[in-house]
Amino acid sequence: DLNALMPFELAQYSDAELEGVFLRKYLTSRLQVFRYKSEISKPSRRLRSERATRRGPMIVCVDSSASMYGVPQRIEASLLSKLEETAERLNRDCFLIDFSVGVRPIELRSRRKKRSMERMGLRQEDAENFEKGYFPFLGGGTDAQKMLNLTFYLLDNGEDRYMNADVLWITDFLIPRTTEDLMKRFKDYQATGTKFYGFKIGQGESNWDKYFDKIYEVHYKQPRRY
Repeated sequence: DLNALMPFELAQYSDAELEGVFLRKYLTSRLQVFRYKSEISKPSRRLRSERATRRGPMIVCVDSSASMYGVPQRIEASLLSKLEETAERLNRDCFLIDFSVGVRPIELRSRRKKRSMERMGLRQEDAENFEKGYFPFLGGGTDAQKMLNLTFYLLDNGEDRYMNADVLWITDFLIPRTTEDLMKRFKDYQATGTKFYGFKIGQGESNWDKYFDKIYEVHYKQPRRY
């Protein structure tokens, strides 16, 4: 194939003094040409079917301890508003665990809300305040144990409503580590498909990173007071 000649073979062809060399190579089939055939084997393709997984709910754990007062609290309120819109748009149940030294459970989705609140012991007054846009601020220190116990309770006893749940923490992650048994359960739930995400507000160090699939960060500056 003369169209596939190597450049130096073409040079011989165009040079009058080397034309004889070119003709001899041509007659003896020794001209060097490009090869168009790929040496890479064609990958095999197989069709396979996969079961579609149901979109699970969102379990959102919101830190309302004293360290979150001020700018972090306002960031949290904005995030919760967006999460509530997302839950409605995607038709996903969203359960809020408001925690510091204690916990306060609030289900954002209106469907089945009353029954779940009664089961979790939430007062009707708290529910009405939240629906009016009031964000309950507990204050005090931060204790992850009660919050984790409630999260794991929902994952274990949610009547299939909390399978494949996405768990999101909104906090500064200035939270003391809890018992080894609870820390081990993080890995157990991840092994069965539960995803743990964090939204870290602030620049403090965290010793929780290895237990989360992903931690996003937002930094802020404290407003000056004159």
